[in-house]
Amino acid sequence: MWRVSEDDLADYLERAYQETQDRIAAGTIKAETLEGED
Repeated sequence: MWRVSEDDLADYLERAYQETQDRIAAGTIKAETLEGED
């Protein structure tokens, strides 16, 4: 089990979403690949 603060988790998720948006914009991955996947 890992314990992290809510702020650290929120920061991590924000960075992950931003990195994904950057990869989509750069053409590294396609947006269609992500649709419907939660």
